[in-house]
Amino acid sequence: MNLNLKHALVDYPEPAWKVAMQIGICDVRLSKIVRGLTEPRPEERIKLAAILGKEESVLFISPADAEK
Repeated sequence: MNLNLKHALVDYPEPAWKVAMQIGICDVRLSKIVRGLTEPRPEERIKLAAILGKEESVLFISPADAEK
């Protein structure tokens, strides 16, 4: 599970389904990204970071960095 993304979505003033609509994906896909069942495309990562006001590197920590 991507806890950084989950917390950013919880802290965001609009519901997650509206965030999903803003980046052009369905809420089910966003949920799968948060749960780690699917990887976001590069453009989805950029849009999510911009909407949520976070750095992409904070929201999406690479597996190699997570082991450190």
